[in-house]
Amino acid sequence: MKIWPSFLVLLCCLSLSAQENILNAHGKYLTLGLGIPIHTVRDQAHTSLAYRGSGLRIFTNFEEIRDNGVFRLSFAIENATLKAKVKPRKDTQGKAQLNDLSFSVGYYVSVGGDASSDNRQYIGGAFNVQGNNRSYPLPTNNTESLLFQSSLSIGALDRRRIGNSATWVASTRVELPIVAALYRPSYIGVGPFLHIPEVKGKDFFKSCSIVTLNKFFKITVGIDADNQVRDWRSNRIAYDWSLLYTPLPKTKPMIATVGSLGYGFRVLL
Repeated sequence: MKIWPSFLVLLCCLSLSAQENILNAHGKYLTLGLGIPIHTVRDQAHTSLAYRGSGLRIFTNFEEIRDNGVFRLSFAIENATLKAKVKPRKDTQGKAQLNDLSFSVGYYVSVGGDASSDNRQYIGGAFNVQGNNRSYPLPTNNTESLLFQSSLSIGALDRRRIGNSATWVASTRVELPIVAALYRPSYIGVGPFLHIPEVKGKDFFKSCSIVTLNKFFKITVGIDADNQVRDWRSNRIAYDWSLLYTPLPKTKPMIATVGSLGYGFRVLL
């Protein structure tokens, strides 16, 4: 795979260009990492079965820690192979493929009177974009699933030392969208007609629904543990979990969870 040499070269370049400053204090940080996500999804618009499986996650985070707040930007790509959960256990002779792309940019403002940079709490919000595609095996006659959402969320961030350690810092964040533009067609394919009209960008936006918590619910929890190994870098253990539920389209709800454990290489810019 061509991605691995490029990934290693990028890590080397970051190591050479990093400056020697105190980590886990104010500054700009970049993290590159790999993880293993475990997905569980039941999408009744396409199948009555629940699917579960694991895959690969590639993620990058940019963080700027300031006196009065934290700016955070994240991007992740996931690919997973899912298998139907059937009882009693039997071979369903088919697997589903999942591809997910997510982007988030947010800002959190410091609250409380604790002035320690390694023990502070923040509140804020983020703008999120997610694209999710699943390809189901036969015998379903509706094999392609697509979900696109763009949302505004509120959130909280806690950043503190782990115990009395001088080298370990933990960051915990919780996010919840309050309004979202949701696109989730119940069928993707060619309809039973001869004339196929030209599809334009405005047709996509017209098909999006503006929804709130009762139509689109997604809670995300992230825990990052950073271990400083040099003045300019640290090792990050990252765990992310999310629960997504939407009753749209009507009578065909979808519920999905994903938990991902990964390692990140974090440097001070």
